[in-house]
Amino acid sequence: MTYPGQTETITYKRQKSKGKRQAILSQLKAEEVHHRLEEDSCPDCHGGLKEIGACVKRQELVFIPAQLKRIDHVQHAYKCQACSQKNAQDKIIKAPFPRAPLAHSFGSASIIAHTIHQKFNLKVPNYSQEEDWNKLGLPITRKEIANWHIKSSHYYFEPLYDLLREKLLEQPILHADETSYKVLESDSQLDLFIWQA
Repeated sequence: MTYPGQTETITYKRQKSKGKRQAILSQLKAEEVHHRLEEDSCPDCHGGLKEIGACVKRQELVFIPAQLKRIDHVQHAYKCQACSQKNAQDKIIKAPFPRAPLAHSFGSASIIAHTIHQKFNLKVPNYSQEEDWNKLGLPITRKEIANWHIKSSHYYFEPLYDLLREKLLEQPILHADETSYKVLESDSQLDLFIWQA
């Protein structure tokens, strides 16, 4: 009961979702940062200090921005001693190594996959990606990015597309979405595309 001139304060306790924070943290690989004393002597008596334990005081998530790293694939060659003694020529055996997805290109599998993800999942246009890659130190053009997508689709995705098409044509009923989509602010009918399955 409140009297004139008095205010009543009502507080509510929010229920914490138990274990949610720890579940998120535990799924990520941990990297420990140890904080030790710079001096191993007591500040009062200057006697020697002996470590008696350590505990985790705080856990945090750290965002690591995108970075470029150069990997040199070094192919090792071997000579068979026995075969070389029997034959006039040495027998050389070279270790296998992974071929580049696109020959004579900066586009490694990870870089091409990232540009595809940026373009088709996150809707980042090629000119914006061009700027981002240049800031990271990779001077590629939007035309090169487009060529990566075209060639990758042709070399790697076309067999999958053909297989999916065969499976679709085996179905008794197919659906086509003929919704028009305006891509430019213009009254021209050329700017309307019909997307069909």
